[in-house]
Amino acid sequence: MVSEALSSPATDGGPGIVNILMDLGPACTSNAGTFRDALRLITQKLPGGGKSSNSSSSSSGAIPLKEGGIARLIHFFAAVGARTKDGSSIRNSDASLSSAFVGVLMNDTTDWNKADKTSPSDWNLDVVSQVLTDFSLSLHWPLVARSFDFPEFKVRDTRHLELLLALYSKASSGGKFSLPLEPIAGVGDWRNKEGQLTLLRALLIVTPSVYKFPLEEGEERKDAAAALVDVNSSGGGTASPSLLSSSCPNPGGFACSKVLQRLLSLSDEPKLHQSAREVLGMGLQSCPEIILCALVRLQLSNAAAMNVADTPPQQLASIRARAQAGMPLKGELMRELIPLFFSPNPKWVVKNPTGAIRRLWEISPNTVVAACVEAFKVLPTAEERAEVVAFQCNLLRKSLPNADNGALQQVVSGSKDADFAYTLACYMADNGLLDFTNWLSERTNNVGKAAVTLQSIVFLTRTYNKAKLRSTAQGDGDSVKLVLSWENLASMLRMLTMVDNETMSQVIPNTDTTLGSQGKIILERCLQMYPNIATLTNSSSSNNANSPPNQPDEIEEAANAYFQKIYASEESAREVVEMLKRFKTSGSSRENDIFACMIHNLFDEYRFFSKYPEKELRITGILFGLLIKEQLVSSITLGIALRYVLEALRKPPNQSPQSGKMFRFGMFALEQFKERLHEWPQYCSHIVQIGHLREGYAALVGEIETAMDDNVTNETREILQLLSSIKSQNRNITLVNLSELWR
Repeated sequence: MVSEALSSPATDGGPGIVNILMDLGPACTSNAGTFRDALRLITQKLPGGGKSSNSSSSSSGAIPLKEGGIARLIHFFAAVGARTKDGSSIRNSDASLSSAFVGVLMNDTTDWNKADKTSPSDWNLDVVSQVLTDFSLSLHWPLVARSFDFPEFKVRDTRHLELLLALYSKASSGGKFSLPLEPIAGVGDWRNKEGQLTLLRALLIVTPSVYKFPLEEGEERKDAAAALVDVNSSGGGTASPSLLSSSCPNPGGFACSKVLQRLLSLSDEPKLHQSAREVLGMGLQSCPEIILCALVRLQLSNAAAMNVADTPPQQLASIRARAQAGMPLKGELMRELIPLFFSPNPKWVVKNPTGAIRRLWEISPNTVVAACVEAFKVLPTAEERAEVVAFQCNLLRKSLPNADNGALQQVVSGSKDADFAYTLACYMADNGLLDFTNWLSERTNNVGKAAVTLQSIVFLTRTYNKAKLRSTAQGDGDSVKLVLSWENLASMLRMLTMVDNETMSQVIPNTDTTLGSQGKIILERCLQMYPNIATLTNSSSSNNANSPPNQPDEIEEAANAYFQKIYASEESAREVVEMLKRFKTSGSSRENDIFACMIHNLFDEYRFFSKYPEKELRITGILFGLLIKEQLVSSITLGIALRYVLEALRKPPNQSPQSGKMFRFGMFALEQFKERLHEWPQYCSHIVQIGHLREGYAALVGEIETAMDDNVTNETREILQLLSSIKSQNRNITLVNLSELWR
């Protein structure tokens, strides 16, 4: 097979062929006949050469040079030809292979002093190329290319490379074909890895007119096109690219999987790591779009190859080695590429970020999401994270067609990092790109109610003190850039108040606290910092760009009017409670907001209840209790309401007028919802432990204790029924079996 034939270089006569040529001097290339005679002489002097005068090669006059020898000849004549009289060697230009680069890599043992004593023009390369064409049909030329892997091989500069390519092309095909890439970067590991690296570097710094990398149709060509941008396009369209945005002389080379894979493999050699890093660094500086896309695609293709079923073990080991090649360098490159594309970077602006992101999304949307998250996570402050999310959102909208309806939703929903997902969702909601309430609902369906509850609590704990009204924060291009808007804060708080008690009773992993207790803390902090948060627009409508927001002043005025009706009489209070039941479940955003505002204002007034006149105190207590009885408050707000009542009941009624008022408020409220006390046995136990309540209200305490006993009796009855049922089905079941069933 071809791959087997190219897995190692052909044997040759060693450096002797070059040393003999130097001894002969430029005169041996004065004409084609003289040069052919010189080559015959050389092959006779080489070990094993010319021993059989009766050989067919000798009798026919053919020169018995094989692939390895031809490779040495091409390398030698390209090297001496690159030493021009006027010093115009590419080594002295900006595109040169620096002497430091070559010197670090190679320990050149060839005696070039002999060649330097002669004028380069004395070596007739036209004659050399003419004679080398004699071998065009007799040799396997890909093996000649593979045979450049000899110890003394190195490419000294771009002029050296140009001549080497020209001689190879002329000799192998009369100038029709170029140096094949497979033997020099694909099949087999070179023994002379330093020389291979100088060759690859030289190929990457010459223009395509000198060497055009043979890119595969499809993926590699698409990666190369990431560095192109249409001159008439703003970057977000689908027009064909036509203008090179890269300063790289030969960017197609970095899109070539074979070249990229070989450079990564070479970087695993300790003494070559820095040099290989410098070569890829050229691409990072001049065509980062291609490096980003090609690097990701290469890694994904290697990973996919490892997952192919029925792959022979030896082949699988080779695939695994390719996938693991250059992992440290891959990490270094990605740590530079991610902030370059996915963070605002005024010091270094990528020329075609939209083309790169569009191509990267085509390769792997998950990689785009992961890169966004990575650029987000490295930033220390909430403000910086909000800024980078805004940048990423705008980048995706410019890069991807229909991003608002597709890619952005995939990014915000596909991220496993909750902090990133919430920050992006908040930005999108603030700018009319999603409905935040619906997003919370969808996330709950995807990851679970407890997970979203915890994520919301954690996110609010980090950001609640930075909340601002949307209308106060217009960013670039009239976009809203906030860490957290009041509108999104209100949406999350309302969501938390609707979480059921069973979920709120769950213990947060690795802590001894529950979701409910942490939820109460953050809710109280938010209400304390933003007393009017409940007057904000309901999230179900505030994020709809087609719905005009309700005005906080209007909502506050309506809520105050209903409070005036409440304090007219006790009956009016009960009527308003019925109205609030309707408002809570209404599809009207205005009624939802009035409900939220009234609940918030009532809770906010708790600290002033001790100053209320008796009539207003009684009506307020009745209203507070009815809210609990009619389940108008739930979850976190229910917990706060019950705690307020318990705190009021604990106030000694005769200690002071203020203390007495608070106690009476608690009694008024408790009377309204005592029929629900059996639902909260632990709460009941706190009430019956209040000393002055047991002394002055023994009947009430007895009633509460009876409710507690009834609750225990009901639970016991259910357990006994379960035991009876199990026993009837399996009379041999043991107590240990029962405990297992109940786990």
